[in-house]
Amino acid sequence: MIPETHKTLMKGVEAWDNNNKFRVVKLHWSADPTKNEDWADRESAKYGGRQSAFWRSEYEIDFGARRGGLVFPEFHMERHVIVPLKDDLLAQLPKWRSIDPGLNHACACGWFTVIDGVLIMYRELKKKGWKVNQFCQAMKALSGKEEYEFTMIDSSAYAATLAGGGRSVADLFVECGVAVNPCTKGGRKRDQIYALAELVAMRDHGEPRFKITNNCPEMIKEILQYRWKEERDDGVVPEEPVKVDDDLLDTALYMAMAIDPNRVSSRFKDRDSDFYDGSLERRRSGYRMRKASLTEAYEP
Repeated sequence: MIPETHKTLMKGVEAWDNNNKFRVVKLHWSADPTKNEDWADRESAKYGGRQSAFWRSEYEIDFGARRGGLVFPEFHMERHVIVPLKDDLLAQLPKWRSIDPGLNHACACGWFTVIDGVLIMYRELKKKGWKVNQFCQAMKALSGKEEYEFTMIDSSAYAATLAGGGRSVADLFVECGVAVNPCTKGGRKRDQIYALAELVAMRDHGEPRFKITNNCPEMIKEILQYRWKEERDDGVVPEEPVKVDDDLLDTALYMAMAIDPNRVSSRFKDRDSDFYDGSLERRRSGYRMRKASLTEAYEP
């Protein structure tokens, strides 16, 4: 799917262009005015309920139904995906980078900011087979002159490696000019997932607290297909996700564990209202003066 081409034509009918230059139309049962939620409840009972793989694959157009339920079922293209942020706006906002390093799989970096209590992923980089120095060069090229509160990396990157001559992956990033801090992962993977799920969930006012700009197609693809492991034959449902194509998603999980978007917004507003209300230059000046103290406050 090419995210910016996605449209909801009417209830139950969506359309988008794919990378093979085909126009895709998704027709859901809810497009039929004679069918409603009560109908779905009654009909799905024949298939084992609305969460059953049989119902999801047959009626919900869920091609991955056999792999377990979606981890973030509330994520939706129209509610959670926004247009790219303008450079002059980004210059006024606090920013972070989050890295999921990979030697045998893809290495990924996500760029994040916070606007009015909403965590936004506004840039992505994902490469497989690249050396650390190549990845760092690409990171620095995309970052330009942006300043960051901190850049964090998977805490496992601090383990010494034979490939690094006894140095850790984190050491290699530092040597290439990318200073990193260890992320806060929690005791279990689901702890990270629950932290992000709270932000993905719709609030009372109808808006989530996590959004992605549409120039991050790989991240959008990952979160849309992120699934729990299958239910076992004994009926036990593992609380672990399938570990496939989740490199960029991991960067968002680290961010969700590291900061509270509401706290970030209130701290910036309370410290200096000019950051939000004054001229562009005064906001930039205030941002630079606050950088050190905020780094200390939110360093994982």
